[in-house]
Amino acid sequence: MKKRGFYWFGLSLLLLLTACSSHQPNLVRTHKPILNVVAALDPVLDIQLNSESFSIKNKSDNPLTVSYAVTWYDKQGVTQLFAQQQTEQQAIIQLDGKQHLRLPLTKPTAQSVNYRLFIDTPQ
Repeated sequence: MKKRGFYWFGLSLLLLLTACSSHQPNLVRTHKPILNVVAALDPVLDIQLNSESFSIKNKSDNPLTVSYAVTWYDKQGVTQLFAQQQTEQQAIIQLDGKQHLRLPLTKPTAQSVNYRLFIDTPQ
């Protein structure tokens, strides 16, 4: 009987110590910017992401209109918004054939460390 009590005590102590040493999980599971592009645009765009900006290039010879939305996250993956903002940053841009743009990004809070960029056709 003593062995069983010692076993449960040891197991309980192990679980408690494991829970106390655990760090907060990152809900988006990455610390690099995330890119989502609608399938129809993927062949005609070249997109590069870094922590402060993104660049987009129209690889085709034809003008192209795209929309983009940026959602920022803190280090745990919790969405970060500007004050008075209800959704992510959004914009529509027109790219001439072969045009390349670099677009700087503004973090909404000091806790913002990562973002997700959505590229789509305007609705």
